[in-house]
Amino acid sequence: MSQAYETREHDFGDDYIAKIELFYDEESTPFDWVGSISDVRNYHSEERRIVWRNYHTGEFMISWFIPELGHNFKSNFEYFQKQGDSKGSAYQRATDIVNSTIEHVKEWLQSDWSYVGVNITMQRENLFVEADSLWGVESDMLEETIRDILDNLYDNKLVSLQKRIDESSQAVELIQEMLDKYN
Repeated sequence: MSQAYETREHDFGDDYIAKIELFYDEESTPFDWVGSISDVRNYHSEERRIVWRNYHTGEFMISWFIPELGHNFKSNFEYFQKQGDSKGSAYQRATDIVNSTIEHVKEWLQSDWSYVGVNITMQRENLFVEADSLWGVESDMLEETIRDILDNLYDNKLVSLQKRIDESSQAVELIQEMLDKYN
């Protein structure tokens, strides 16, 4: 695993601290879920031209985006018509989805956003309590994702503590029974 590019702490109170580590996720791309991209036009029926600026070289690039089912015009148009939209409304909604997807891919190509991995470890007095990890997080959704993971960890901590209290209570009752039996 690579080095975290940022480390934070979150104080839950009650001596519980969450260590948050952020990593660049070099494995994830938007093409994992929206389609593919090519520098060569192959005249695919729904391919769309994207003109973007290469962040590293500064030069303008032309690529051809081929959307996957669910991100292409035809599948969305048919879906909206089945949902009862008029032809005009279905056309506009399908066009908006394709254009939004293309803009999002273009922003990624231009390094306006990236994918991030989030590792969070909860500790109490330097002892491990709970941990969670999520990769493939879009950097523009990072803060919301961190809050969700922290909330989940805190909820798990409460459930875990209640389970420990119940187990301790059962152990105390068992010990009391044994003492009563032998006294």
